Amino acid sequence: MAEIDNSKCSLEVTNVHCTFNKTLNMKFADGTSYNFSESVSNLSFPGMKAGESAVGPTARSMDLKLSHATKQINPSTNGKYVQCSYSMNVVAVLSGCTCCSSHPSV
Repeated sequence: MAEIDNSKCSLEVTNVHCTFNKTLNMKFADGTSYNFSESVSNLSFPGMKAGESAVGPTARSMDLKLSHATKQINPSTNGKYVQCSYSMNVVAVLSGCTCCSSHPSV
């Protein structure tokens, strides 16, 4: 679900890009570590007109098919030596410049 509040903006949100990311951190016995991040899957969906919002029961639903992901999906873990976590990055693309105001919240 993505809540988008564009109610105070005079610009249209043309679309919304979602990226599902994996972060892997490994610590080795010799004290070295390996950190790796990658995009697992991406999704875009239509935005909304200026002055509109999609919050609470009207939030935008998205179907992110992880079975079609091009990268391997591992279980999340938060161990002493291996940590694997996932996050979703959501970006609203506006139809113009917001030089003097903040972006709509997503």
